[in-house]
Amino acid sequence: MASFLRLVLAAFVVTLTVFLLVFSCVLSNDWIMLVMLVPLILTPLPLVLLRCFAGDGGAFSSGPRGQHWCEFWSAFFFTGTLAVPILLYLNKVVKLESMALALSSVLLAVGGCGCAACMQHRSEAGDFQAW
Repeated sequence: MASFLRLVLAAFVVTLTVFLLVFSCVLSNDWIMLVMLVPLILTPLPLVLLRCFAGDGGAFSSGPRGQHWCEFWSAFFFTGTLAVPILLYLNKVVKLESMALALSSVLLAVGGCGCAACMQHRSEAGDFQAW
């Protein structure tokens, strides 16, 4: 039941994130903010790949092979999700309300990922033990 609840919660966060992003486009009647969907969806991909294919460290890495590249691409995509609405607002392409809604959708996605990581850590450590 707990895994089903996590799945429903993740689907709700993703749906609400996409809804806020689309609503920010409707608000300004400018659909250029949908460009943010690409980096927003691709942000966790490098870290997921790192977790799936973790192996022995390479010659220049202190962790699993490719850890630094996964961190780089995650930071690149995440920076894109924050920078795109701010740059569009500074260039007067979108309104302040649209930028605020787009940034709130990013913060909602980050908060959802943080909650998921916390729930995963607690399930691995046992029920409600200290960190």
